[in-house]
Amino acid sequence: PQWAWLDRELAAPAEVRLFGSSLQVLSEGTGWEAWEYFPADQQRLYDAIDAANVRNMILLSGDVHYGEITRLDRAGKPSLWELTSSGITQVMPVLPPNSRRVGQAWRARNFGTVDVTWGAQPTVDLNVHDEKGGVRLTQRVTLA
Repeated sequence: PQWAWLDRELAAPAEVRLFGSSLQVLSEGTGWEAWEYFPADQQRLYDAIDAANVRNMILLSGDVHYGEITRLDRAGKPSLWELTSSGITQVMPVLPPNSRRVGQAWRARNFGTVDVTWGAQPTVDLNVHDEKGGVRLTQRVTLA
């Protein structure tokens, strides 16, 4: 039933989609709990996104006690972006690898925001903030 619901939601018109998951969806090689350890489900999600011809998908995740931005480039298909933020009270003592990480990770208490700017060329800013609100990581994604 959850997959059927997701298929219906992905088929509905939208300029941008936010998909929340407690586990990281796009990370690769971290050694921690993530969708990569459920490859059939991960592929099913990618297939659902593609079947609905979703152009602007932003994934949101947590559970790792650091902040980072991840991108998955896919041949002939739109890239997928993920903002991971967690650790407003805890910080991971070790930073695991992630072959899809964009830039650095922020290994201190943090929270994330997603800012959408509409206009002639809409954009989404993915941000990881420190505990005082300062932006520590940011990535601008141009909407298709």
